[in-house]
Formats: sequence, structure tokens, C-alpha cells
Amino acid sequence: MKETVLVFGGTSFIGMNLIRRLIASGYDVVTTYRPRSAKYEKLYAMFQNKIQYVEVDLCNMQTSIKNLETLDRCDYLYLASWEGTNARDDEMVNERSANGLLQGLQYILDRFACKKVIQLGTQAEYGCPAGIVTEETACNPRSAYGKEKWRFYKMAEILCKQKNTNFIEYRIHSVFGKFRGGVLDSVISQLKINKYCYMDTDCSQIFDYLYIHDCIDALLLGIQKDLHHTVYNISSGQKVTLKEYLEKIKTIIGPDCKITYGHRKAEESPDFYFDSTRFRSETGWEPAYCFEDGIKDMI
Repeated sequence: MKETVLVFGGTSFIGMNLIRRLIASGYDVVTTYRPRSAKYEKLYAMFQNKIQYVEVDLCNMQTSIKNLETLDRCDYLYLASWEGTNARDDEMVNERSANGLLQGLQYILDRFACKKVIQLGTQAEYGCPAGIVTEETACNPRSAYGKEKWRFYKMAEILCKQKNTNFIEYRIHSVFGKFRGGVLDSVISQLKINKYCYMDTDCSQIFDYLYIHDCIDALLLGIQKDLHHTVYNISSGQKVTLKEYLEKIKTIIGPDCKITYGHRKAEESPDFYFDSTRFRSETGWEPAYCFEDGIKDMI
């Protein structure tokens, strides 16, 4: 019998890509989606009857729990659902997401002998450290998003220990890919259409972009490998300014493209190296895509 994977947050960018790979890897997949989600139609168009869909609203878990009663199996659980990713400083929205997801997790753990729970964490849990950031670096989140993600991690770990369920959190750094949205997609679109793009800052902020296919490879290893720790940093290991990334995009799209940068200093970003040595050494995982390869795959 096929193993069943439940993905909380199937309409998210990472969630959709994860589902595609899980299906290709031979798993039965169940996913949740938010009521009135504009992305649900895209999700259904992509997978149709290949997976099972369950409506879950983190703001109304009493009703959502009843919907989850339609499940008959859950071997692995991925937690990719969160409402506060675009409201990083909204305390109420992020607290509501954490509390709703904890209720959903509690229900699944009470009902099923789940083999492993994998939480998609974030670099925001560390706050703004300097230098090399390992999994042993103290968490000091600044945003409401980072604070609630960290609180969720601590509570989820306790719940899983009570049920003797293996719990893993991936703290993932800046994933990019087709249909991700954000600055890279915007710049690509403008350069392809207009051959020109204006940035209103000097784009000096630091990023460490990881291509979506490499991220999904890492997530799959979470259920395929016996891991020895709870927290894993996932990153490409390349610390580069946004301007350098954009110049690479310009070169790939064409020599006749131009990007103009503003004089205003970019919003300060954390200047640290996100060390993923622990995960690489335990699994043998290495990013297969450099930044340029990822951009070429996108366009």
C-alpha cells in the first residue's frame, strides 16, 4: 500500500512544488487549502483527481477539524501553511496562524500514528544575527512572523515528543522559482517585455537564493532519510547582493537589456552566512542549480 503524505498549505509556492514531486515519487497525497483561496483553482487545475483536497481555515479550526475527519491515513505530515508570510509585522494574523496550525497538528497526532512531521520554518526565527548562523545560533526573532514561527516550533516539538513522533524543522533561506512572485519575477518580466527595469534603491541588500527544485529535494529527504537532529538550515551557501543577482538576470535575458538603480540605500538586511553543513553532511544533499541555472529554467 502506498504511503500517504498530508501537506498543510498546498496552495503555497513551496506546497505546490512539493505535491508535484511527491506524486512523481509514488506517494498518495492529501492537501489542505484555504476557503475562498484564489489559488485553489490553480491547484486543482494542476493536479485534478490525482490528490485529495481538504478545506482548512486556520482562523476557524472548529469547522476545519470536521473537514479533516474525511482523512483515513497520514504517514507523513508537511506543515507549509501560514497566513502571515505577507503580514510579517501583524501580531494578530501570525498568532492566529500559529494557534490554528497547532490545533491541526494536535488533531493529526491524536488520530494517526504519523511517522514524521516536517515543519517549514524560516530564517526569520534567528532575527538579525551577524556572521555564521548554524542551527545552534540563538533565536532572537524581530518580526511577528519570526516570533510566532519560533513559538510554533517549540510547541510543535513538545506535541510530537508526547506522541513519540519524529519532528523536523527546516529553516529555509530565500527560495526562488517560476511563479514565486516578488522582485526576481518582476524584474524578469520587465526585462523580457520592455528590455528595461528601474529599481528605486541601490539593491545592496544581501540574499542567499535557493532554487525551488533544490529546496524540494531537501524536503523529500526529510521523509526518506533517518535524520539525527530536529533543526536544519537549508540554503545555497552563496551570499550575494541583490544588485549582483539582477545583473546576472540581465546578462541571461539579453545584452540589450538595461537596469537603472536608484541612489536611495536599500533597506538593511541581515549580513550573515546561513550554514547548512549539518543537513549536507547527514544526507549528502547539495544544490544542483546555481542561480543562473535557476533563472534559465524560469524563463
